[in-house]
Amino acid sequence: PPALTEPQADVLLTMARFDGSRLLSAAVIVDEMDATKRLSAETVRQCVAKLIEVVLAERPEGSRSGARRNIKGRRLAGKIAD
Repeated sequence: PPALTEPQADVLLTMARFDGSRLLSAAVIVDEMDATKRLSAETVRQCVAKLIEVVLAERPEGSRSGARRNIKGRRLAGKIAD
């Protein structure tokens, strides 16, 4: 699996709290993050871009729409959470 930074892993795990089909904006992810680990919306956007780059997430409706984990992202989130 790709090596993720702590913020990238935190974003992936936060995305895992939502239904896998739901497209998430950076603001929704920020709002759902634990207060002790909350990142700025810009940092979340950068983390989501990296998750897409390493094929753990996708933007099925284009670059201006929300993102969701793909199957690889769902599997890795499960392993990180253990």
